[in-house]
Amino acid sequence: MIRDEQGSMSAFLAMLFLVFLLLISVCVEGIYMYTARGKAMGIYMSGLSHTKGNYQKELADMYHIYAMDPRYHK
Repeated sequence: MIRDEQGSMSAFLAMLFLVFLLLISVCVEGIYMYTARGKAMGIYMSGLSHTKGNYQKELADMYHIYAMDPRYHK
């Protein structure tokens, strides 16, 4: 009776390997998403600090308005 089920162990191991491979690929993709989110936040923060650094300081001091003018050079 045992000899009639040849190949069942290899099919079971193939399915088990497929499940583990799928689990590992999901974990790796999650790590990629986590690092991409961190990179995007860093880019956002650097762009925000650059924008804040180029405002007209006289308008900010007198009127508390943060305006940018391309003709303005210090």
